[in-house]
Amino acid sequence: FHSVPTLPLESTRGLNLTACLLGRIFSTDITTWDHPDILAINPGLAALNPAGKAIKVGHRTKGAPSTFAITSYMHAGCPEQWPADQVGSTAEWDDATTAVQGMGGMTDMLVNNEWAIGYI
Repeated sequence: FHSVPTLPLESTRGLNLTACLLGRIFSTDITTWDHPDILAINPGLAALNPAGKAIKVGHRTKGAPSTFAITSYMHAGCPEQWPADQVGSTAEWDDATTAVQGMGGMTDMLVNNEWAIGYI
């Protein structure tokens, strides 16, 4: 889930992110929404987003099935970016990411922080 406020709610395009892009975002290799690799698969996003908007990454603090699901997805789709030792209900997260507790905490983080990304 994301909170990119400039994407039109009525848009059927949504935001396209591959497993590799997600891995690079969640590992903080990609830190802004105008990164060329994000823009390459999201035509028109550059016109909607102010330059240099930082991506605020949220992750769950305690072991969660959703952490296992997203880390498994990123590893399966892009093992060179998200290694096997980072798959599980817990993971080692970069200090630049934001730790939240539970689905409610993640929902609050996404609702209250424009330009954020996380998983429920």
